[in-house]
Amino acid sequence: FASDSSFLNPNFKMAHLVTAMEVPQHHISYCLSHYINKSLHQLKLESRMQWAAEALLDPKFNANTIDAIGNKAGYQSKSAFYKAFKEHHGITPQEYQQNNK
Repeated sequence: FASDSSFLNPNFKMAHLVTAMEVPQHHISYCLSHYINKSLHQLKLESRMQWAAEALLDPKFNANTIDAIGNKAGYQSKSAFYKAFKEHHGITPQEYQQNNK
């Protein structure tokens, strides 16, 4: 999942998986809940947070602001990105960047 950047699209939904995989939605939902024990929303959040954390430390994103990285991670507002990042990582994106550089 993390190797595919589709989840970075702010409009990424179950319908995209259904189309790409050519599998009924209830099959995908069943597999996610029974084999991975996560919802699509949880997987999307984890994947975006992993991508954002890596991007914050990646030299190729040095020219990007933290807000721009949040936008590239699929968040349409600074506050939504900061809130999700802090809930997931326990610190703000800026603190994460400072602590890991």
